[in-house]
Amino acid sequence: MSNEEFWGNVEFSVSAGLVPWGGPDQYVHAVTGRALDVNEDEAGTITLKLVSSTEAENQGEPLFEICDADSAILEAIHASLFDTTGETKDELDIEPGWNNLLFIEAVETKPAFQESSLRVQLIETSIALFCSSGLIVAEEEALDLSVHDWRQLGFKRIAESPFVFRDQLRLNPYDRSTTEIDGEGSYTCDACGEEIVIPVDLSLGSNQEYVEDCPVCCRANVIHVEIDDVGNVTVWAAPEQDLD
Repeated sequence: MSNEEFWGNVEFSVSAGLVPWGGPDQYVHAVTGRALDVNEDEAGTITLKLVSSTEAENQGEPLFEICDADSAILEAIHASLFDTTGETKDELDIEPGWNNLLFIEAVETKPAFQESSLRVQLIETSIALFCSSGLIVAEEEALDLSVHDWRQLGFKRIAESPFVFRDQLRLNPYDRSTTEIDGEGSYTCDACGEEIVIPVDLSLGSNQEYVEDCPVCCRANVIHVEIDDVGNVTVWAAPEQDLD
């Protein structure tokens, strides 16, 4: 969990040819970010690939050909997100109207800042600047996030792939916060055995039930919350498929 907020700035550099872009590979732009602390010392870096999907569509360039021309990993990302017709896969429930595609290649922080919020801040800043209405994809291992950070950033796993994604046009699927959160509880995911901490809103009643994807393994759990007369909270989970 990120305990200390990082204070500083990030400098980005983008590699892009002049429009009009000729081949399909020119719709993919290399982006590098360098985080500097308040003393102007380097604290971390982030490397990205920005795919100008909307511009490609306007120019009649198929997204598959763009990903295929760039690298094997973008080709694999395309296969994970899209079906054979070029539409986003139904099971991912991606909101129509997204624009560009952002691939987070790597995030690195200096040892002195590994317990800070810098890793999450670099990811969030990159998304805000380069893909505020698009799809963000990364290899799970490259992000190296805690469970708390997973929930904060709202990434979801793509089944049978090493990738996670975030749909900027949808709300964070793990954020159940309301105007008044009264406490928290925890449950153990039946699939992966991780203990997951969740916020509890007492105003929703003494018996609550909802479905939530585990932020660690992405398997759906039916979350049960019971609150007794003196305010003690009990939380447990059951696999969604066991619910009649």
